[in-house]
Amino acid sequence: MQTPAQQAYGSHYFDPTTFPLAVREVPASSEPQHPYDLTEINHYHNFSELVIITRGQGVQLVNGVDYQVSAGDVFLLQGFAAHRFRTRRT
Repeated sequence: MQTPAQQAYGSHYFDPTTFPLAVREVPASSEPQHPYDLTEINHYHNFSELVIITRGQGVQLVNGVDYQVSAGDVFLLQGFAAHRFRTRRT
């Protein structure tokens, strides 16, 4: 059974006084990287997220479908698409 998705808010990621763009490196560890890190928690948001896999591999769950991802993959998560990483490893 899939857990309900949490809402991620743009105000937790973007500075409201500048261009709304944030760049974050998320290592393969499962430790949260910042207070609002929902990488491994099913979530959605009202902004788009560009993901670039620079090393390692894993499984990204998007709207209930598993996708194998690995270094070199690039994908765009549109707002309101429920997603999370099931696994991440180097």
